[in-house]
Amino acid sequence: MALAHPVATLTLNPSADISVEVSRWRPGEKLRAKVVRWDPGGGGLNVARVMRALGLDCLAIHTAGGPEGDKLCHALDRAGLHHRAIAIQDATRISIMIGDRKTGERYTLTFPGPTLTDAECATCLAAVEASGATRGTLVASGSLPPGAPVDFYAQVARLVAGGGGSFVLDTSGAALQPALGEPIFLAKLNHDELVDLAGSPLETRDEVIACARDMIARKRLENIAVTLGSEGAVLVTPNGAHYSPSPRINARSPVGAGDSFLAALVVGMFNGEPLDQALRIAVCAGA
Repeated sequence: MALAHPVATLTLNPSADISVEVSRWRPGEKLRAKVVRWDPGGGGLNVARVMRALGLDCLAIHTAGGPEGDKLCHALDRAGLHHRAIAIQDATRISIMIGDRKTGERYTLTFPGPTLTDAECATCLAAVEASGATRGTLVASGSLPPGAPVDFYAQVARLVAGGGGSFVLDTSGAALQPALGEPIFLAKLNHDELVDLAGSPLETRDEVIACARDMIARKRLENIAVTLGSEGAVLVTPNGAHYSPSPRINARSPVGAGDSFLAALVVGMFNGEPLDQALRIAVCAGA
């Protein structure tokens, strides 16, 4: 079940992630915030950064617009990440993570993102094809920004399938459903996303596995990974199901956990590791 070079990630809706701290979060007051860090964010970029940290080189394809887009590109350059920026008219979105020093609580504000034109969407598809990932491995992760057609990931899946490559997808909401009818090597979902697709609560692990098996049987999915929060994750394939519990940690923030999980799982599959071992490493990376 090994994946192949070249490897690329696709992020249609990246973000400039700004982390700040306040002494205490109080509604109605002017709060003086200390900027702790500024990071390039968005599903595919997070995946690419973690894959690189785990030794798998890849090309990160992403949109970038306005001053925030320039900062995003500069940050990726400083990090030494191989990336291709697709210039867009609207500005790249920002996300703000606020930490309350007194209580330790975290608040995350995310925004819809820029509105892409039809031409910009077409340029993104052309960049995927030019990267060579259509004959290797493409990981698409994150939300679709306004303006992108709801079947955009379905178009990407068909493009990769036409080149004989492997398509990995992590998205949710309206963008997910159209893509599920296309060839997908690995779909990564969290429990809530699977519940929405199933239309039932899926209260036990056995129910989660049965639902994933049914999706594989009915759709063009080869493998499904479902993260279960603090309970770990399952990986369901045509040949069986694997489960790994999560290590017990003092959780600080869930931001980026799913991306880290997916990146480590893809690296494990790329390296041809036994699936139970690849899943354990992925769960630890997410934690």
